[in-house]
Amino acid sequence: MRNLRDKTLVNNIIVAHCADYQRKKRAIMTRSCSRRVLMEYKYTNSRLFDAATEFIGSTYAEDLIFEIGNYVGFANTKIKCISESCYKRYKEEVKEVMAKKLYLID
Repeated sequence: MRNLRDKTLVNNIIVAHCADYQRKKRAIMTRSCSRRVLMEYKYTNSRLFDAATEFIGSTYAEDLIFEIGNYVGFANTKIKCISESCYKRYKEEVKEVMAKKLYLID
């Protein structure tokens, strides 16, 4: 990334995608949108889920996505199987992998 401003912008985009994860998941289940929109939702959600699964496993992947999207910290996390420093490092690394999977960064 070029500078801090670009990094902050990418971080905000990832947080917004994570915050919207559950709404998109419901739309996919109920098929409440057009086919093209549903395909975009599936693509975005699968990339976010894959990135989270790489670090924390499929058991806690959705919890991690929720926590990134809603700015949940270690004190209120549902993921208690790792230490605080690991949790913070994983969150940052997952955000970076999500950005790469969504082609926001190289």
